[in-house]
Amino acid sequence: TAMRDVYKLVVECFAQPGYVAWYSFCLILVGLHLYHGVSSSFQTLGLNHPKFNNAIKGFGWAYSIVVAAGFLAVPLYVFFVKG
Repeated sequence: TAMRDVYKLVVECFAQPGYVAWYSFCLILVGLHLYHGVSSSFQTLGLNHPKFNNAIKGFGWAYSIVVAAGFLAVPLYVFFVKG
């Protein structure tokens, strides 16, 4: 079997604005899903208390932004810097 060049595939795909826009939109949805999941996981563990709720929501937003931004960095770099 032939070995695929993943770097070349990523550069070719993310040089196209349609791919970057769709990927970015999907990652925003993933970020929102992560925020909800992280925040809800604390509630599932019984840590739902007015004293902690703001901190938990803040942590959920921070975590989801960091993860989504990390995955979004590659297509934005390829599109704006390499392309």
